[in-house]
Amino acid sequence: MRTPKGRFEDLAGLQSGESGRAMRMFLIAIEYGSTTVPLARCAELFGYSPDEAAKRAARAALPVPAFRCGSQKSPWLVNVEDLADYLENQRRQALQEWRKVNGPSYQLS
Repeated sequence: MRTPKGRFEDLAGLQSGESGRAMRMFLIAIEYGSTTVPLARCAELFGYSPDEAAKRAARAALPVPAFRCGSQKSPWLVNVEDLADYLENQRRQALQEWRKVNGPSYQLS
């Protein structure tokens, strides 16, 4: 029988590596209800209004690829995998900056 400590160690293992990536993608898909997210719903994550994000998508100037299914009047979409990778990269950058300020020995709880 596992101890509670073993369960927490398993959770830490799931949060890193490929299984952690899959878990983040799954959670984002649950949040938005699909594996393709309408750009208008996630534009704020990039710091843009939905209209500005659509203009940038047309110029391929977003930090993630955006695409349309169907006609040119179809809404712009973002794949949940690309969105998860973008968010994880932003998190890593923030963590590096945070460690510069707080020191590498300071532990997050």
